[in-house]
Amino acid sequence: MKNTRTYKSALFRCATIQAGFWDGVVVDKQMIDTRGAADYWTSEFLQSNLKNTSAAGTKRVAVALQIALKDATDPAIQQELINASQLVLNRHGQVTSAKKIVQDLSLTQGAAAAIAKAFVRPTLYDSTFKFDREEFKACLVFRSVQLDNGVMLTAENASFDRVIDVTRTRNSEKTRFTTEGNIVSEKLRKSR
Repeated sequence: MKNTRTYKSALFRCATIQAGFWDGVVVDKQMIDTRGAADYWTSEFLQSNLKNTSAAGTKRVAVALQIALKDATDPAIQQELINASQLVLNRHGQVTSAKKIVQDLSLTQGAAAAIAKAFVRPTLYDSTFKFDREEFKACLVFRSVQLDNGVMLTAENASFDRVIDVTRTRNSEKTRFTTEGNIVSEKLRKSR
């Protein structure tokens, strides 16, 4: 080691050498970027893969956001979680974890706790995976807003803010939603 501040290191362990999966940790202090160890070094040189697949890790984050949003009662936390679902799309291809996403987005304590609580197994909250934008979008396709007057607005999550104009009314706590388009179908349903 020539420099204590810039080095690469890896530690792998296994219960038995003959059978089982090796589990390890990789540190890359030569990488200037904060995304983690250089992918080429981990996957090509060490010939290692992450324990969690992109699809599984990304889906866990999407489901946790969905559960946290459903369980949140504070409108500010709900809005923060909606915003997080949009901002997280910029992480495509990055090695991350749910915990790192929460920290990097600087979510409030309430929103962070809601997401952490949504993980059935707490160890998965800190497990790393490569984020997949398309998998995330596939898990959270639609966004709905239910109003106190009985109206429910639903649109694709990726385009919700483009197709529905949301404005706060001046002298009240109310919100105005505006959209326009051609009617393609109408339905009566027994439940929401």
